[in-house]
This record gives sequence, C-alpha cells and structure tokens, in this order.
Amino acid sequence: MPGRVFIVIFDSIRLLLCANTWRHTCCLALLGGQLLAVQSADAGGSFDLKMEIDGTRRVAKVFENDDPSDLPLPLVFAFHGYDDNRTNFSRYVDLHRSWPGAIIVYPQGLQMPDRKGTLRAKGWQTSQGMLDDRDLHYVDALLEDLSHRYSIDVQRVYATGMSNGARFVFLLMSERPERFAAFAPVAIAATSQVLGNLNVPRPVLYMIGRNEPQWRLEAASLTVEAITRVNRSTGEKEDWAENFILFKPAEGGADFIFNLHRAGHVWPFNASKLIMRFFQQHELSGNG
Repeated sequence: MPGRVFIVIFDSIRLLLCANTWRHTCCLALLGGQLLAVQSADAGGSFDLKMEIDGTRRVAKVFENDDPSDLPLPLVFAFHGYDDNRTNFSRYVDLHRSWPGAIIVYPQGLQMPDRKGTLRAKGWQTSQGMLDDRDLHYVDALLEDLSHRYSIDVQRVYATGMSNGARFVFLLMSERPERFAAFAPVAIAATSQVLGNLNVPRPVLYMIGRNEPQWRLEAASLTVEAITRVNRSTGEKEDWAENFILFKPAEGGADFIFNLHRAGHVWPFNASKLIMRFFQQHELSGNG
C-alpha cells in the first residue's frame, strides 16, 4: 500500500505548475555581528533570550505576539540553515509578520564539526545522539522556559526550518512528536536514521525544489515515501493551494501536503504565509 500511494503522489506532482516567482536568495549568508543583549527589545518587538544548556550558552530571537487577549498563545520554532544565523533568517522569512498572533522563536545554531572534527559553520544536529543531542536538549529547555514566561497553548506548538534547520525539524518529528502539532520542513530531506525512527503521524507541509541536485531529490523521494507511510496517506488528494497537493489520511493518520516548486535550494516565495496558514489549521488532539 505505501508503495502504491508513493507512486500516486509522484505521478501527481509531475503535473504541478510552479509559481511564477520565488525567492532567489538562499538563506546561507551570515550577517556581520550578532545581537547579544538579554531581552533587549528591538524595533520589531523582539528580544534575544539567552540561556545555558549543558554548560554552553545558547541564544534565540523571540518575537512576542500582538494579540492583547489573555488566551493561551501558539508557539512557532523556526530553525535557520547551515552557516546562517537567527537574525538573518528572521529578516528573510519574516514569519512573525505572517502570524502576529503567535510567539515566533528563531533559535541560533552552534558550530558544527567537519569530518576532521574541526568546528565550522553554525548548524543543527540531524540525527539522534549526534553532538550529545545538544539541540534536542536546547529545544526542551526553550519549551520549558517559554511556558513559564507566557501562557503557551501546548496543543499549538509548531516547527519549521530551512535546509539543515529542516533536517532538525524532521528529527523533532521523530524524537519529540508529542510536543508539536505540525511540521513544515523546507529544502532538504531527512536522514536515513530519522526516516527509520518516524512512527507517529503528524501533519507535515513539505517543500522542495525540482532544481535541487539529483542526489537530494532522490533523498526527498525516500522522505516522501516515509511520511506517506507514517501519516497513512491515501490516494485521495486535493489542491490545498496553488501547486500544493494535500494527500488525505486514512483513519488515525495525518495530513501531508507536498509542494515541488521549480526553483532550487531556496525558501520559496510566499512560503511563510502558507506555512503559517498550515499551522493554524492544525493542533494536537486531546490525547496527543
């Protein structure tokens, strides 16, 4: 059944016509300098939240919501790509403007070791046990801290990310599915270890470009196959947005939306608004 559904999905996406415009600049360039002040608000209503996790200082840019009500607030995590940073990514994707009623958090990755063990550009762990699970521990700590600072709606916590940050989003789906209502990875595939560990259905919006390298598209096809299996996707589908296909789940499954755009390794045009729309359509059920 999963194999047949997978064929149906990719027969469908071959028919997609991609949007006429998209983001041309990839989120891979560092801005000079970093914001280091603890809770010092900038003009956009954000502050840098610093904490120490396992002896290492971590920092995230937090955009507080514009909703004056006392209702519990949705929370969105957005993870930058490899060799990027929280400030650049927040300015590029602008998620906080697409959902001003939510708290949006842009955590900062740490340096990653290369094959020789030398620390290089900033990024995120991509499999369980990697780097002593430093980034999983960081997200756990952020969830705890933010839940004390704000009235967080625990049924509306979400994660999105670009490239290496999206690989970390897949890891969260594997290792922390009970904490998140939906996921939106962009421009990367999950690792083979993560694909093997996925077992809890969760709504997923997945975007990747047809002009990615062939090896990356092949990895994306394995990722799509795994998501359709876990989410119990059926052959029944409908247009969710222009060039976005929603594959409806069987009982006990979860929505899977796929977009194959015509660009390459980018954050697609209008992705932020569509991701926020997707998140607003989903929340955890009472039994998680």
